[in-house]
This record gives sequence, structure tokens and C-alpha cells, in this order.
Amino acid sequence: MRPILIPEGSVFGHLTVTGEAPRRLEGRNRRPRRYMVCDCDCGTTGHEVALGSLRRGQVRSCGCRKGEGAGPPVSHGESYTRLYRVWVSMKSRCTNDRDDSWPRYGGRGITIDPEWIRYEVFRDWARANGYIDQPEGTPRPDLLALDRIDPDGNYTPSNCQWIPMSENSRKMPRDNRRRWVQWTLDQLEAGLDPLEELDRLHDGHDLIQIDQGPPPKIV
Repeated sequence: MRPILIPEGSVFGHLTVTGEAPRRLEGRNRRPRRYMVCDCDCGTTGHEVALGSLRRGQVRSCGCRKGEGAGPPVSHGESYTRLYRVWVSMKSRCTNDRDDSWPRYGGRGITIDPEWIRYEVFRDWARANGYIDQPEGTPRPDLLALDRIDPDGNYTPSNCQWIPMSENSRKMPRDNRRRWVQWTLDQLEAGLDPLEELDRLHDGHDLIQIDQGPPPKIV
């Protein structure tokens, strides 16, 4: 697992990283969470901030500028689209250490191209590289998935492509396919529709990565 390296001197809003604090056990699963030590440009020193909150832009000062938001409100009007949900899902599993998919993505060092932090940049790349808005009711195997060419590489323009989910699933190793067959049988036994469950749980995920365990619940 590759740790995310944040060099001393990195700047996040009004905060400058000066080091790393001891990890804290948080959440229901008591998962270790990384904290960084920062100095604020107001003069406060030694302020500890969760790494994930820094990288997502949720914390930009020591608290001296509480009225200052993380950025302008969403104005693209596309928050209802599937492409926007794909982007949100990608960001969450790479930057939110409380996302159930974090251990398979951000937790093992998978990062996102800095320019893709803005939805509009990601959207423009997607539409120029094969993504199309598909009609409602398109069979799941035909839906386009954001696929990383090198599954150990990052989400970058040079390492990503759009392929049908059916093609993406064929890239799975055989043992992982067996695991998914068993998961499907378990859903049927519980009276659930496996395809609906996948739509609900993993909209926009690339199957090669989520095959590393049972589909985590995303609420």
C-alpha cells in the first residue's frame, strides 16, 4: 500500500503543512486516520487537521475564517447526471478515508489528476474521449465505465478510458469472478435484484477494483 505523501510546505488554503501528527482511531471500525500539523497564515501554529479534510478542501484555515467556504457553489447544472455521479464517486473513494471503498483506492495510494478536482475539467475530458449520455434504461452491461488501463495507476487522462461494463468485467481474474458469482447468488437468495443492488452501490465504479471484496454499502 503506497502512502499518500504530503511534503512539508504544501499549502491548502490558508494552511501550510509543517509535519504529520500521530494517527487517530476514529469511526465505528476504529480505522486509523492521518492528521497533518499545519500553520495558519493568521499566526496560529501546530493546528492538526485530518488529511482527507485538507485534500478535499473542507478545512482551509485554523478556524479563523469560518465564514469562508471551500469554493464557489456548483453552477454547471449537471448534478443530476450519471457523469457527475461517476465523478463524485471517483473523488470520494480516492480522497475520503471514510468511504467504504477507500482501502482499495486512496488507501493504497490511488490519486486523481489535480485538474480533475474540478468537475468541468473532468467532464470535458470525458466527452472528448468516448463518454456519451446513454438513455435511461440502458442495460447495465452496456453502460460506460471509467476504466483505469493500469489498475495500479492513478485516475489521469493518460491512464483512463471509457469501456462498457461487460468488457470491464471480462478483465477480472478468474477467482474474482467466482466471488462475484457467489455474491450474486447471495443477493438472489435474499430476494434482491443483483443488478439493482449494483446500480445502487457502485454507480460509476470500475469493476476490476470493486471485485476485491463484497460490494461495500454506500449510504
